[in-house]
Amino acid sequence: MPPARIGEFLPIALPLIERATARCGDWTADEVVRALCDERMLLWFVLDDGRIMGIAVTEVVAAPATGRVCSIVLCAGAQVKRWIHLKRAIEAYARAQGCTRMRLSGRRGWARLFPDYRQPYVTLEKAL
Repeated sequence: MPPARIGEFLPIALPLIERATARCGDWTADEVVRALCDERMLLWFVLDDGRIMGIAVTEVVAAPATGRVCSIVLCAGAQVKRWIHLKRAIEAYARAQGCTRMRLSGRRGWARLFPDYRQPYVTLEKAL
């Protein structure tokens, strides 16, 4: 979704952002919304016949030792196994942004859905 349209889509995404940030992670819903509005993070929607199945929020950061990293800050929605393959679109975006790796932190259950990522500590990571 184009960052300039965040205000239009935020009311739809906010309940999922709040749910995800309440369950785990380093972010509050307010911080995520502020970062989305400031275009420091990007909001992704998963649609099925016009219905929102889920969202993801990403952030690209410069890591001095390893280069640019695209972090999946949060991911939330219904029937995740039906759409988790769409992570390839985020990975393609990250490559286009010059990222050398993907990273996400979250509940241990995410490791089952990202089998091509490794789990150092509770963070999953994949080289691009």
